[in-house]
Amino acid sequence: MRELKSTSAELHVVTNVTGWSHGRIDRLMDAIKSLEVDIDTASDEEIEITGWTKELVEKAFELLAGSRANVQIKVVKFAIEHGGAVSREDVYELGAYDESRSLKGFTRPTNRATQALRDSGELPEDAEELLEPIYDMSISSYQRAKGFRIPLEIVKLYAV
Repeated sequence: MRELKSTSAELHVVTNVTGWSHGRIDRLMDAIKSLEVDIDTASDEEIEITGWTKELVEKAFELLAGSRANVQIKVVKFAIEHGGAVSREDVYELGAYDESRSLKGFTRPTNRATQALRDSGELPEDAEELLEPIYDMSISSYQRAKGFRIPLEIVKLYAV
């Protein structure tokens, strides 16, 4: 079982390692430590810049508000404040959603806003989507999104 949970400025990932060998657990811990070092030392040059600006993010918020996608606005703002990601559980809390609610299609409003900015020529065609689902890459069949992420360039824009 894998789970993502955001609290304050942290994103927690829980993985059940029951039955794993000590060697496999050691490899997992080494990989985590390596990624932590990469993230801690990531320079501004390592963050891919695809064309987002604060003004374009604010325009996207306006487009989302116009389509009554208020939960998506909350989720993007939460992700900005929490390093770029939001867990599935946090989405349910931010949206005051019932546990039985599906998040299928949750990114459609943000995808439409991103495309509208591309169509207007304000955002480059190859700009990253404003909000993308996070999936467990080890599962090739259908699965629910574990959470959502925004481009790191947007997090950087608001990190002042």
